[in-house]
Amino acid sequence: MIRCNSFGLAAMLAMVITVSHASPALSDATSDTFGELVRQASAAKNKGDLSETARLLREAIAIRPLPELRNNLGKILEQMGDYRGAVESYSKVANDPKASPNLRSLDAARIATLQSKLRSGWVLARVVPAGASILVDGRPPAAPPGEEFPVPPGSSTLEFTTADGKTGAIFAMAYPLGKRTTMVVSLTGLPGKLITNEADSSLAAAGGFGAVNLGDIVPKPASLSVDGYTLRNAAALEQLWLPAGKRLLKLTFAKDRTIGVTVTVKEGAKMSVASLAKAALQHLAQAKTAPAPAVEEATLSPWPFVLIGVGVLATGVGAFLMVDAGSDIDSLDEATRDSRGVITSLTAAEAQSIKSLAESNAAIGGAMAGIGGALALGGIVWSVVEATSGPETRGVVDVSLGWGSVRVGGKF
Repeated sequence: MIRCNSFGLAAMLAMVITVSHASPALSDATSDTFGELVRQASAAKNKGDLSETARLLREAIAIRPLPELRNNLGKILEQMGDYRGAVESYSKVANDPKASPNLRSLDAARIATLQSKLRSGWVLARVVPAGASILVDGRPPAAPPGEEFPVPPGSSTLEFTTADGKTGAIFAMAYPLGKRTTMVVSLTGLPGKLITNEADSSLAAAGGFGAVNLGDIVPKPASLSVDGYTLRNAAALEQLWLPAGKRLLKLTFAKDRTIGVTVTVKEGAKMSVASLAKAALQHLAQAKTAPAPAVEEATLSPWPFVLIGVGVLATGVGAFLMVDAGSDIDSLDEATRDSRGVITSLTAAEAQSIKSLAESNAAIGGAMAGIGGALALGGIVWSVVEATSGPETRGVVDVSLGWGSVRVGGKF
């Protein structure tokens, strides 16, 4: 019986012999190839080459998909940090009716243990020199030093700082869920490149780094952010390694003075931003001490009030006409009538004239009241907007540094 929790060479050879004799459909050449793959996988495992071991096991499984081989592949992938791949391999064993009950039970238990690993990315960081601190999005990792730690889905920023706080490095990337990414960062020189997960060659290694000198900036900035990420360990920093490319640095000094510096970081190069920071601070100081431009005193326009007056007048006239029309109608209702209801105190022509005039005045008065109300309301809104509007003041300082070009600009 092949052991489920090990990768013994003798056990694998015994399996090869059993398969070769029990499977007439397997040709001698194919059987020899299968056996050689198993021997090579065992040798690679003994040398510690897990990536090569996994590759050879997959080739052997393609020839003969034995549950024992899938179990061993799952174990190798788990050791490599490819937890998602390990669960897939274990699942094929746990769901294989041809696998022994003990092996199926073992791999089902392994799947249950690894489920929590699939919801996060995992990082194993080796930082030189010893004693350096690591932060994940500004917080300590949820694991002791030297052990892998989880990172949330999406992009995360890792911040590394030497024990004395003088040298740091930061970079952001998205880490694959259910897999471990191993990296080596040397803060004594150029940071090492990212070592991708052995089980996933599709991950590209991180690009090169360049350094920004912060130690010669006078005065010392109180805080520093890079591409929107605020460093937590910036107080004593003298040198910061950043991924090559264009980076936006924001430095905040005392009295809430903030300047922006756009730098183009080149791989393997070191650059100083002290002169640019000084120029930007001087530019900011001059702008703040310069006499403020004369501002013409704001006066309210008379037109809103004219509009309000016209509206009130129109509303009053309309109301008068409506009241007068109502009075005429009342006079007709109160006129003397005979037994048939015919008005006797007025002639028919007089009664019709009063009625027509009342109806006309009522219509005109209603229209004037509506228009007048709208005009008055418009004038009120106009006056409020004019009274509450005012000038805006802004202050911006921006410095751009590239290899061969400098730009300082501002608006106040």
